[in-house]
Amino acid sequence: MFGTPKDHQVADPQRTETERSEETVRLAAAVADNPRNADLWLDYGLALSRDSLMREAVEAYSRAIALDPFRGILYRHRGHRHLSCWEFPEAAADFEVAARIIPDNWDVWYHLGLSYYLLREYDLAQAAYKRCLELTDMTDIEAFPAVIDWSWRTARRRGDEAYAAELLAMLPADFEVGTDECGYALNCAVYQGRATVDDVLVMCADKDPLNAATNSYAMANYLRETGEEARGVEELGKLMESLDAEGWCTFGYLAAMVDLKG
Repeated sequence: MFGTPKDHQVADPQRTETERSEETVRLAAAVADNPRNADLWLDYGLALSRDSLMREAVEAYSRAIALDPFRGILYRHRGHRHLSCWEFPEAAADFEVAARIIPDNWDVWYHLGLSYYLLREYDLAQAAYKRCLELTDMTDIEAFPAVIDWSWRTARRRGDEAYAAELLAMLPADFEVGTDECGYALNCAVYQGRATVDDVLVMCADKDPLNAATNSYAMANYLRETGEEARGVEELGKLMESLDAEGWCTFGYLAAMVDLKG
């Protein structure tokens, strides 16, 4: 033995003492009465996630997986909550399993790509995003710009300028900026030169930080990609500060945290 203190190695996650929703309380009673029902554990995990109890949700999905280990959607949901808990290798592992069981699930490949992006394994991230793109409905204003945006960032990190340009060319010339809820289309418009970073950052300043996270991270990253390193790092710091209380599991926060670690 190397003398490493057990308190630093043995998992002992703290439980969150907070008010639970009526649905979560109801499902907690349901799984207590019927602990062999995987569907109930899945529903319980989803309810815990909506209450932002991510660690507890991971455990609920694990109970469901123990009962139904060949059900891909369980790994998809647990992987997402591993991301929320900043457990990126565990998330990638779950999404890899899900990809083998439910290979045509768009969400699985999208989140697998993000997991590898957060692990800085950009070749693996790009492979996942390429599969995700194959499954994407190009008329879906929510899904299509989202996968293009993360794929573009990944391609740039890999130094593949040609593929980055190819991705932007996939967007219809007349696609509407600002119509998708998360703001990915607007990010892509900046990359295409149809909007400016300053326009987006001004807009972000007028929005709730949670709603602005997607655009804030994209603009900070774009600044760094285009030579404005100091300003980009400054914007990453602002993003993390604005989201630290309530947005610590948003994708923008997670990516900013990884980038600032260098």
